[in-house]
Amino acid sequence: MRSVEMIVEFPIEDANLPMPHLLGLANAAFVEEVERQGLLLMSPPSPSVMHARRIVEVRAAVVEKPDWAPPSPSAPTFECPNCGTTIFAAGQPEKEEAEK
Repeated sequence: MRSVEMIVEFPIEDANLPMPHLLGLANAAFVEEVERQGLLLMSPPSPSVMHARRIVEVRAAVVEKPDWAPPSPSAPTFECPNCGTTIFAAGQPEKEEAEK
């Protein structure tokens, strides 16, 4: 996978918005844009404020999402510590457990 740095600039529209809120909004918008483009974040978003230009710039390393999907996790099983027989698997309905 090829990793690149993505930079997105957001104009500061509300001059009265507290700085933590401004940075939080810019970071959230950046993450939404990454997901919209089908990319994965490889580093945390890093915002910087450019007061002269009235812009918040957010940058982070991104990569393309792989074509494969991760395997779905299977339910854990619980085995007898003495003989190794499977007693039950997590997620089984109680009725099935009672029948065994």
